Amino acid sequence: MPSISVIVPVYQVENFLSRCVDSILTQTFSDFELILVDDGSTDRCPAICEDYARRDQRIHVFHQKNQGLSAARNTGINWAFQNNSSQWLCFVDSDDWVHPKYLETLYQGAKKLDLPIASCNWQRFEADSTELCPEDFSVTALSPEEDYKSRNNDYDVASFAWRFLYHRDLFRKIRYPVGKHWEDLFTTYKLLFQCKAVAHTDAVLYYYFARPDSIARAPWNPQKLDMVDALLENRDFFRNSPWPELYQRLTRCCLVTIPRHMDGVKNSLLPEAEKACYMARLQALLDTINES
Repeated sequence: MPSISVIVPVYQVENFLSRCVDSILTQTFSDFELILVDDGSTDRCPAICEDYARRDQRIHVFHQKNQGLSAARNTGINWAFQNNSSQWLCFVDSDDWVHPKYLETLYQGAKKLDLPIASCNWQRFEADSTELCPEDFSVTALSPEEDYKSRNNDYDVASFAWRFLYHRDLFRKIRYPVGKHWEDLFTTYKLLFQCKAVAHTDAVLYYYFARPDSIARAPWNPQKLDMVDALLENRDFFRNSPWPELYQRLTRCCLVTIPRHMDGVKNSLLPEAEKACYMARLQALLDTINES
């Protein structure tokens, strides 16, 4: 059985899928299986997935009706639990790609430090680009709180699902919330804070492609409020925790994010009555946070 199950949700990415899959198949660490979950794509993705599976026996392909990113990830997790004994899980989004040493560095780091989770640095790209070539692949132990706040400002958190390698036991009672956007923001903290430490490398091993048609860049719509709900859920988790500085960090994050959503509501094309309802809800949340 493979050591790692790499799970890739696939939806309407025919122009990017081969770049993603090829970057996984050329890893220096080869003891993995690749689970491609076609989430109801209507483009050439289903055929591309099947073509790869015919050429490489490490690849398993699943086709399901469109249910969203969470459901696709959950399909991969559930299959890994039910059908093999791989002890590690990771996720790669189908429009992104990874460094050839992505799996090797995270796996060897987690094993060396005897930790159930490993994380890496990442780079954002807005156009096709050659991968970065880090020289230092060293791994050190970070506390969960250090890894959680490893961003460039003091009001954000590092919640991306794809920057981690997870021991499968972390998912025993956890799945991604179906129907939610920003699903990793709802989930990553639950996984991370099960662990005493994280095997972390500053090497840039993951390449995040910021597509112009991504959910984050779409015009404001009510489902964008999932981000606010996820931040509030994170904040509640830290309210009476051993990490009061993270509660303050999430408070600052909410105080920055909610006004941005209020601006989004104002500039949206929603009917005025709907705008008023969303503005009232967001203002009430803002007032509650300011009073607490």
